[in-house]
Amino acid sequence: MGDLLADHTTLRLGDPADRLHTHTDPTTWPDLLAELSSRTWVLGGGSNVLAPDAGHRGTVLIMATRGITTTHGPRGTVEVTARAGEPLAELVAHTVAHGLSGIEYLTGIPGTAGAAPVQNAGAYGQEIAHTLTTLTAHDHHTARTVRLTREQCRFGYRTSRFKPEPGRFTILDVTLRLTPRANAAPIPTRTWPKPSTSPSGRPHHWPKPPPA
Repeated sequence: MGDLLADHTTLRLGDPADRLHTHTDPTTWPDLLAELSSRTWVLGGGSNVLAPDAGHRGTVLIMATRGITTTHGPRGTVEVTARAGEPLAELVAHTVAHGLSGIEYLTGIPGTAGAAPVQNAGAYGQEIAHTLTTLTAHDHHTARTVRLTREQCRFGYRTSRFKPEPGRFTILDVTLRLTPRANAAPIPTRTWPKPSTSPSGRPHHWPKPPPA
């Protein structure tokens, strides 16, 4: 029996897969492709995934490649490329630490950089589609590794071309175009005051929210 899928998903559900492989070295991708079958299921951070109780009759590939690089973009922007297995929260933290704006509000979203384009992850008015310029993916239908533009990803609200075609593409990296901004920061967590109470102990009124 293989590793439990429950150990690799945030919902802690799922029996073993026939084979589980953690992919960490991008240079081994061509060799790994030769070993993968049509029954391969690619898993990132394991969030937003309901693994079957019966496990998976095939290979589960844990995409765990890491790495972030930056280059100068047009008109003073900065292009940030992240490997697919880079945790999204850590990618956001990296960009904020370097004074880059565009994805800072995505800090609380679980998962990986490679999974974010699949459902066009977003929060507070920001979404991956706003900053993504290109991504690299392997198309298992054509057996080719391709570079797709934002337009080719066909983003919509919490969707993309990848969502209705599960298993066709494996995203390998994403490139985002961000804007330098000294005060780039995630939305802070707020602590809301408790309502005042009447002598009976029942809520009397809710105070106004604190100013933004």
